[in-house]
Amino acid sequence: MTTLLHDLLEEPAGASYAELLTGALPWCDRALVVVRDAKALTTSGAQALAALRPFIVGSERRSAWPGTRLLSGSVDVHSLAFDAQSARVLSTVVHSLYGWLDPGLPTDLSLLRPDGRPWLVTVAHEEFGYLCLEPGEFDRVRVAMPSLVLSDGRALVDEGTC
Repeated sequence: MTTLLHDLLEEPAGASYAELLTGALPWCDRALVVVRDAKALTTSGAQALAALRPFIVGSERRSAWPGTRLLSGSVDVHSLAFDAQSARVLSTVVHSLYGWLDPGLPTDLSLLRPDGRPWLVTVAHEEFGYLCLEPGEFDRVRVAMPSLVLSDGRALVDEGTC
């Protein structure tokens, strides 16, 4: 199967960010957020994590997550059930995709398909994100999320990317 990366050419913010989250529901059933240092969370970061706590289905120390591989050390990667309710919370706690930024907040929101493969990958501190789409999905995404500004797509260089 040929998966193509479609870069987000503009950061989804406000209504576009909410549209991305609700539009992703047919493809995704899990979300990931990363907490590098729980002690460094600001009050709003602790509140964001508390708002997400009902949706957390697992947490583990990892040195890699979609879009990132650390050279040393590990972080807490929280896996969330992704549904209409958690999408609503994700869109109200932070109002833009790259707003999930540490220090202070959980970071690098990713959305995963039911088989665990990434669908949305972000590296918030680099203000970079992309969708991993299979053949035929690009047109469906454009219809479901018309406010997204996406590249035409590029082939995977590293299978670990998506």
